[in-house]
Amino acid sequence: MSSLLFKKETNRNKKVMKQPIQKARTGVGCVVQIIAGILWLGCALTTTILIFTMIADVAGTWVAIIGFIFFPILFGLAPLIHWLITGTFPLLYLILWLAGWGGMLIFYLGSRIKGEEE
Repeated sequence: MSSLLFKKETNRNKKVMKQPIQKARTGVGCVVQIIAGILWLGCALTTTILIFTMIADVAGTWVAIIGFIFFPILFGLAPLIHWLITGTFPLLYLILWLAGWGGMLIFYLGSRIKGEEE
């Protein structure tokens, strides 16, 4: 009987000791997710602006406006579209595209750091 009481005490103490660590993990995870979200959003908006200005310069404003219908395709194929139109490899698009994927990976890692909420 005394061993059962001792186990309850130990489990209760472990839970109390675990709370500050969990709070720190949650805080760090949230900060990492916020930073990653800002990185991803910044890269996405910059790429979107570059895509539609490029299309507006080459094909006209109305084609760029109609391009909003095909936004996911344009966003995914932006480096290829730029390469085909200008004939030069679009290093800026590639860097922004890879940084966006990196932001998503960092966001995922932040959710893993944050842990499960109880």
